[in-house]
Amino acid sequence: MSDIEIQPSSQGSDSENEKKYRFYYQLSAAMVLFSKCFLILCVFGLLMVTSYFYSNEFISSARWFIVGIEFAVMCALIFTIVHNKIFLPPYPYNKPLLSPDPAVLDLVQKVNKDAQRYGNAAYGNYRMVFYYKICTIILAGLSTVVLGLHFEAKSGWFVTGYPIFSKNVALVIGTIITIYTSIMTFFNVEKYWLINKTLSNKLRSLLDDVENADKLKELNTPQQVQAFVDQYKTIKGDFYKYWEGALSDRGSQGS
Repeated sequence: MSDIEIQPSSQGSDSENEKKYRFYYQLSAAMVLFSKCFLILCVFGLLMVTSYFYSNEFISSARWFIVGIEFAVMCALIFTIVHNKIFLPPYPYNKPLLSPDPAVLDLVQKVNKDAQRYGNAAYGNYRMVFYYKICTIILAGLSTVVLGLHFEAKSGWFVTGYPIFSKNVALVIGTIITIYTSIMTFFNVEKYWLINKTLSNKLRSLLDDVENADKLKELNTPQQVQAFVDQYKTIKGDFYKYWEGALSDRGSQGS
């Protein structure tokens, strides 16, 4: 799935494309919130059932809470990925500048746009890493509890059905963890998060330096402006070099 970035339209923010992508962005965010709430309810329901009916046949109802937990985790992961693939347009730079040079305005607009762009990408990657680790911890703990529960019943579903049920649940949970861990490792999302965050911080720092130089009226000559432009190109150049190296490594691994 390729990243979707909403490009500003000449007709303003009310364009049909922006409305459509904003709708998808808000819908995916709402589904992630719903999945997390549903997950919490299922966990509490499972705890209540296993605690209250520990010696009763009604414990078999716990299977529905376990299915609900697995469903909520999968929905949260899927809609988190969709939500992270939709980037809203950056806010335009509208602070007044003292320098009349149009090159200064062009520079701050580019730096501001890229800082927001990479900052949003870093935040999206952070959420993927956060939900991955939280969901992995929850599923691993759930698998341990399901396999480790012991009942004193001598007959009925606890003796004949629960051992098979617990093994099947643990198998499904283990499969989910293995697949998601493999995906996160292959795409190296945590590293992309740190790289995008570092790049965004560097660009924001450069933007602050340009604004301070403008306030001190130190952007009166083309040479002074070009010095900041060179810093901007260096930051972007280092980022491109990283991707060239990453793609080369990925190509060498695939050959």
